[in-house]
Amino acid sequence: IDGDTARFSCSVTPATLGNPQVQASYQGSTSHIDSVSAEVALAVRRFADLSAELDDGETEAVPGAAAGYLLMIRNVGPDPAPATAVLLAADPALVAAQWTCSAVGGASCPTASGSGELGLLVDLPAGGGLDLLQTGDYPAQLPPSVMVQAQVGASADDPDWVFDPVPDNNTATDSNGVEGIFADGFE
Repeated sequence: IDGDTARFSCSVTPATLGNPQVQASYQGSTSHIDSVSAEVALAVRRFADLSAELDDGETEAVPGAAAGYLLMIRNVGPDPAPATAVLLAADPALVAAQWTCSAVGGASCPTASGSGELGLLVDLPAGGGLDLLQTGDYPAQLPPSVMVQAQVGASADDPDWVFDPVPDNNTATDSNGVEGIFADGFE
C-alpha cells in the first residue's frame, strides 16, 4: 500500500486455449470503495517450435535424371502442434513424383506414401517429427536452376491455437544449378 493506492498481484492459469478476458475486482471495505479494472485480453496458445530442413545432397540438376529430396519436419515443442500443414513444391515439378513418410519421436504419418506434390495435414507431438522423401525425375528440359521449397506451419487461430516462437525456421529451400551443356535439353 502506498498512500491511497494498493497493488496486488496474482497468477492466472487459464483452463482452456483461446482469447479469454481477465478482469480484477475489489469488493470495498469500510474504508475503501468497490473497484473494477478494465478487461485485459489474453492470448493463450500452445507453444510449438516447428522446423523444416530440406536437402537432396546435390548441387546440380541433370535433365531427365532421377531426383530425391529429404524433408525433415520437427516439433521441438514444448507443446504439441495439431493440424500442422506440411508442403513441398518443386519448380519445375518433378515427373512421376512419389513420396514416402517415416515418423519419429512419437509422431504418426497420415499415410505411408503418396504421389504428386507433397501436401499433408498432421498432428505433431512435442519432440516428434516426420522424415519425408520426395522422389521423381527432373523434366527433360530445365531452366537455369531448379528450386524446391518446403514449408511447415500450424494455425494460431481457433481451434488449434498454436504459436510458433521461431517462425524463421519454418521454410527450407534447396536450389540446384543446371549443368550448362544440358540446360536446353538438345545435347
